[in-house]
Amino acid sequence: IGRLSDAARELQTVNDIYELIAEELKGIIKYDRLAISRFDFVDRILTIDYVDGVSLPDEKIGDSIPSDPAEIDWGWFLENTGQDPNPDRDNTLENFDLVSWIQAPIGIGSENPDGFLSVRRSKQKPYGQTDSIVLAEIAKQITPIIHSIRVREQLVELRDERDYSE
Repeated sequence: IGRLSDAARELQTVNDIYELIAEELKGIIKYDRLAISRFDFVDRILTIDYVDGVSLPDEKIGDSIPSDPAEIDWGWFLENTGQDPNPDRDNTLENFDLVSWIQAPIGIGSENPDGFLSVRRSKQKPYGQTDSIVLAEIAKQITPIIHSIRVREQLVELRDERDYSE
């Protein structure tokens, strides 16, 4: 993960860092699907920013769902299907042979995270509690990197707007 900090100085967009995170994560936690989502606290919408691996019809890049941050379970661990209280999500996972799922919050404040890092795996080998702990630690470590690039993107956007209006 330390290499991500060094690389972030050279990268231009948050999508570039997501690609690098996906590449590094493959060597730490095996997954069949990775998703990185962002929460907009003003509009109260959770949006999928990045996906690597298995494509799910209702969970594509750019898809958003209205969400109340108080009702979002930011970090959790699902060892096998049949444990998820949401039967639709459980069925979707099973239909795509994804049965084990962990996610961890991304963000500085634990009460209001910016989004989450989510990985899912097929029936071959379910995630364990250790995987959940490792993912949570990785999410903590990548938070400042993602923030840094988002701020840089916003500054460029503001500069471009200012130059355009002059």
